[in-house]
Amino acid sequence: MPVSASIRQGLTLGALFGWLLSFPLFGPALFGAAADQAPQLGLLFLFSHGAGLLLLHFMPFRAAVHPWVLRAAGALLAALTLLFLVPLPDVAAAALFMLMGLLAALLVLAWTAGFVLSPDRLTPIALAMAGANLVLALACLPVVPVWLSLPLLAGLALAGGLTASAPAEELPVRAAASLSRAQVVGLLLPLGAFAVGDYFVGGLWYSAVTAAAASGWVWRPVVEALFSVASIVLLAFLVRRPGPGALARYSLSLMGLGLVLAATGRFLPAARGLLLMGLIAGDLFYWSQMGVAGGYWGGRRTFGIGLGLSLWLIGLANLASAFGPPGAAGPDTVFMLSGAALLFVLLPLIYRVPAPEPPAAEEPAAPAAALQEAPQTLTPTECQVYELLLQGANDADIAQALWVSRHTVKFHVRNILHKVGAANRKELLSRLVVGQKAKRS
Repeated sequence: MPVSASIRQGLTLGALFGWLLSFPLFGPALFGAAADQAPQLGLLFLFSHGAGLLLLHFMPFRAAVHPWVLRAAGALLAALTLLFLVPLPDVAAAALFMLMGLLAALLVLAWTAGFVLSPDRLTPIALAMAGANLVLALACLPVVPVWLSLPLLAGLALAGGLTASAPAEELPVRAAASLSRAQVVGLLLPLGAFAVGDYFVGGLWYSAVTAAAASGWVWRPVVEALFSVASIVLLAFLVRRPGPGALARYSLSLMGLGLVLAATGRFLPAARGLLLMGLIAGDLFYWSQMGVAGGYWGGRRTFGIGLGLSLWLIGLANLASAFGPPGAAGPDTVFMLSGAALLFVLLPLIYRVPAPEPPAAEEPAAPAAALQEAPQTLTPTECQVYELLLQGANDADIAQALWVSRHTVKFHVRNILHKVGAANRKELLSRLVVGQKAKRS
C-alpha cells in the first residue's frame, strides 16, 4: 500500500477516534452536555460500541462497506452529536448513545477491511491515535465552550463517514481447516493473553480518567493528550528496526512499573505517565497484530471479535474498580496491584514457545519452476514474505519491511515452507536456482 494511502487511512480513523475520545467516551464536551450522567453514558457507549463490533461483522460485506451506507452512518453520527446541544431526558440520551456505539462500530469495521491489506500497519494506526489525541487536547482546552466543541466534533464524525472506504470484495482468507491446532494456538493465544492484561489495565485507566473528569477538567487532560502524541511518535521511532513486536515488551514493562508506583501513592505524575505510555504501546501492538491475524480469518471477523471483547474488558474492569472505597477517585490500591499481578501471570502465555513446524511430507513438493511465483495457496501476507525470502532477506529484514515482529515472520515462513514442501529456506532457494537453470537450458 502506498504511503499516501496509509496516511489517508490514518486520517480517516483519526477523525472518527477524535470524535469518539472527545465526546461519547469521555471529554469535556460529554461532561458539559450530559453533566452528572456523563460517566454512565460513556460506559454505555463503550459497551454498545463493543456489542456493535461483535455483531455487525456478520453483515454482508458489500452492504456493510457500501459508500452510501458509510456516508449515511457518518452523517447520522454528526446529527446525533448536535442533538446534545440542548438538554435531553436521560432515557433519550441513553438510547442515542447506544445508537452512536453501533454506527461507530460499522465505520471502524469498514476501515479494518482495508487495513489488513496494508504491509505498513503501524503508520495508519499511529497517525490515527496521534490525530485523535491532538483533537482531545484541543477539545479539553478550558477556553473552548461546549456550544463550539460539539459542532466541531460532529464535523469529525461526518468526515470519518465521508472518507471511509474499503475494498470492493472481501479479502481472501485462509480456510480455518488449513491451519493446524498448534498453529491456531500459536497465533491467537499470545495475542489473547496480551489483550486480557492490557485492556484490564486499560479499564482501570478509564476509571481514573472519568473520575478525574467528573471532578473538573482543567489542564491535566490537555497535558496528558499532548504527552500521548509525543509517546506515539517516540514508540513508532523505537520500533522501526526491531518491528512492532517490541511494542509488547515496552507495554508490559511500562504498565507494570506504572501500576506498582501508583499503588504506593507516591510519584503519581510519573506513574500516570508510565501507565499512559504503556497503554499506548499496547494499543499500537494489538492493532498491528490484529491486522496480521486478519489475513487468516478476515479483517472484519478478526477486528469485530478482537476489538469488541477488548472494549468489554475495559468496561468490566471499570465496573469492578467502581466498588472500591466510597469517594475514591478511580481504582484503589487492590485493583492496581491486581492489574500488575495479572500482567505477571500472563507473561508465560504471551511469550510462549512458538508452535512446532508441521512435517513437510504432508503436502507434495511444488514444481521447481513454479517456485518463482508465489503459490496461489499463500495468503497476501505470506506472498510478501515469500517474495522477500527469494530476494535473500533474513527475518530481521522481513520484519522491518512488513512492520511485524520476528515471531510473526517465523510463523509465516513455517507456513510457506510447509505449503511448497521445502524442508528449510536453503532447500527453497536451491529449488529456485535449479528452476532458473532449467529455463535457461
